[in-house]
Amino acid sequence: MMVLLGYAALLLTAVASVFYLIQERQLKRKKSLDLFKRLPPLGTLDNLITNAMSFGFVFITLGVIAGSAWAFLETGPAWIGEPRIALAFITWGFYLTMVFLRATAGWRGRKAALMAVAVLCCSGLTWAAHVGLRSLLAR
Repeated sequence: MMVLLGYAALLLTAVASVFYLIQERQLKRKKSLDLFKRLPPLGTLDNLITNAMSFGFVFITLGVIAGSAWAFLETGPAWIGEPRIALAFITWGFYLTMVFLRATAGWRGRKAALMAVAVLCCSGLTWAAHVGLRSLLAR
């Protein structure tokens, strides 16, 4: 449940980031499409990205800790060599990097939005590895 809440928050972060990129592009071009006229201002989107990212990071961290403990109980010390678990830690590391850069380096706007979309893609790979889509694709 923790991981699902974390992924939901990450998805919200990525969607808000895409809206941020669209809104920024429209402002730079000084032209707006009717479809995207109702997007919130950039400041509101940036605050939404920050809050959703913080919420999601807490739950992803708790999920990774719980999943690691569960894997240790199930397989013993062999859990470290499991590629799915390594991919989960890599995704968590990207998420940590995103939070760190946003908090300390002041990444806002375009850089942070692109990083959020990249972290969502990485989490999608992690999800696919855990669900077992490799066996479906091999058929």
